[in-house]
Amino acid sequence: MDKFMKKTRGAISIFLVLVLLPILSIASLMVDMSRLNLAKSMAASAGDLTLNTALTNYDSELKTIYGLFATAQNMDEMMESLEEYYRQSIVAAGVDESFATDFAGNLVNKLKEETGTDDIMQIQLTGLDVETPKGAHLANPAILKSQIVEFMKYRAPVNLGMGLIDSLSSMKNLKKQMDVVENKNKFYEQHQTMLGHLEEAWKDIQVYQFKDEKTGFPTGKYIADKKQVLEDQLKTSGGYTLNDAVKEAVRYLYDRDNFQKINSDISVDYKCPECKAASKKDETSCGSCKASWKIKTANQVWKTKWGNGQEKTVTPAFSANKKATIDDVLNAYNKVRSKLDQIKTFEQNQNSAHNIVYNNVSKDPVVEIYAVCQLNRSTKESNSYLQAVKDLVQLLVNLSSALHTCEDEKLTTTMMKQGSTGQFHIDDKTGDKNLYSEAKSQLTAHMNFNDRGYFQTFQAVISKSNGYVDGNAKKVSDSEANVKGALINARNAAKPFHEKIVEKIKDLENAIKHLEAAQKMLNGTDVSADDKDKVSYLTAQSNWENSAKNLGDDTMGQRDSDELKELKEIVTLDKVTDMITRLTAAKTSLDEVKKQIESYSICGIAWKDIPENATYANMVSMIKNCPDKNFDSTIKGIRPTAESSYDTVINQIRETIQKGNIPTKWEQDKDPNLAPNAPKLYAWLRR
Repeated sequence: MDKFMKKTRGAISIFLVLVLLPILSIASLMVDMSRLNLAKSMAASAGDLTLNTALTNYDSELKTIYGLFATAQNMDEMMESLEEYYRQSIVAAGVDESFATDFAGNLVNKLKEETGTDDIMQIQLTGLDVETPKGAHLANPAILKSQIVEFMKYRAPVNLGMGLIDSLSSMKNLKKQMDVVENKNKFYEQHQTMLGHLEEAWKDIQVYQFKDEKTGFPTGKYIADKKQVLEDQLKTSGGYTLNDAVKEAVRYLYDRDNFQKINSDISVDYKCPECKAASKKDETSCGSCKASWKIKTANQVWKTKWGNGQEKTVTPAFSANKKATIDDVLNAYNKVRSKLDQIKTFEQNQNSAHNIVYNNVSKDPVVEIYAVCQLNRSTKESNSYLQAVKDLVQLLVNLSSALHTCEDEKLTTTMMKQGSTGQFHIDDKTGDKNLYSEAKSQLTAHMNFNDRGYFQTFQAVISKSNGYVDGNAKKVSDSEANVKGALINARNAAKPFHEKIVEKIKDLENAIKHLEAAQKMLNGTDVSADDKDKVSYLTAQSNWENSAKNLGDDTMGQRDSDELKELKEIVTLDKVTDMITRLTAAKTSLDEVKKQIESYSICGIAWKDIPENATYANMVSMIKNCPDKNFDSTIKGIRPTAESSYDTVINQIRETIQKGNIPTKWEQDKDPNLAPNAPKLYAWLRR
């Protein structure tokens, strides 16, 4: 035990426990007391700040005019204001907002319970009996009236006296005041002009920004939607577009004006010179009146019908007044044979249209349409199959009239022989053909339509050609409608869009013009140095400002100085310049949109310039007149043996279909939509 009692290990720990316990307790107590005192100080400061704030929120006009001090219409309103001021004060000191709201509410409610509404300062009187008159506050109309009347007893004479003094003192500055008024009026004339420019500018801006607001302009979405409509015209599937129109125009419509029937009836009438009756059986007597007459006195009339459908009488080369000789008969015969050889060559030429029509069995619309068009086009040429047939008619009539009018008795026995050139010449001794018989055989072969002569062949060619017209009429008609629709769709996609952008650019240009006029006034360049009779805006402003300063402390001078200062701050050169810069940037963006719309073209023709009532003919004209291209000869030179023959030239024409790169997004200061990044002047003008 003694040994245990004498042990000293752990003594320090025990000592510290005994000492620190009371120290920590005292320290904690002091911290809590400090926090309590701090809370009291903060609450007291918040209360002082709340009451001071409430006192400063008095009705200044009531105080200035009538000398009455009032902070609220009623006590409930004042209590609500005090609660809000107090809550904000303690929140600013770091108190949680929800706790501050509850605490301020409880404090005001407690204040109402203990003091009512007549003793907000908690003033307690001892040994004094005071009765408060009922309704003794400014909310009582009678009290308010009496206070106003009492104050005005003194205010009115003072104001009258001060006004008289001011009037007397102003007499000393009368001339200066007149200068101020004159300069002020001159300035306001200039200022009104400047405001007029701004007003006109705003009218143009309003039209630009808000007129088409329902359509989406000037947002990027409007331009993006219109761009998509343009892009839709270039699709290769999912609808009929310009690519399809090019294909059908080349294949079915390129020579559309020549895709029509040929009216080419060839008729011949032999008429008896006695009874004028038609006679085709006998050359020496009339089948009707049995009159006897010689072949050389026969009167024949040939009538033909060609492409225009009009009947034409062919005049013979020889008649009773111009009789033929044997040489004339021989020459007429040779010309007929030569023309027959030419026609035969046409029929043997595989590239000629009539041969393709006559021999074609493919029933390919491209081939049939091409062949019909080529045949019809060739009829307008001097060296064509149809013209050769026309010439043959005339030559046969000439040969017939030569035989009928030749009086040489040797005609029936005249012999002829074919030379190395293919022409026949008269040779009575060695000739192996009788001129009269050979000439008659040619007339018989081609004048008699019941035989298989060249006229019959020609009629078969025309008949086949006209059949192809009937068979492909609907295909051609549908293609016409399709091509027309594609052209009009392309035009309608570009034209209104382009017109709208041009219209908006014009609005911006007009607004910029008016703003630049205002800018010149603000930078002093509105009047040239040579125009000495006019005063610039800045000069008028300076004159008014200087004349107001010359009045010194005069009320009028001070008022005008303040007014001028306010005017300077409203419309400044920087604000107008910023507005011009913003509108110019928007205009530049729209200029690029306009340029890109114009880039949508086909064969060098902008879509927007396609006629309003465009037809397939416009498409064909574009292809024919495409700059730096020779599509016309290429297409006409294609041998229409199959549809694929056209693919190369179709693809080449499609390459002329150009598109633009229309922007739909811009930097904020270049956006055509002015609202998101509007300059300060824009907001002021809109108000």
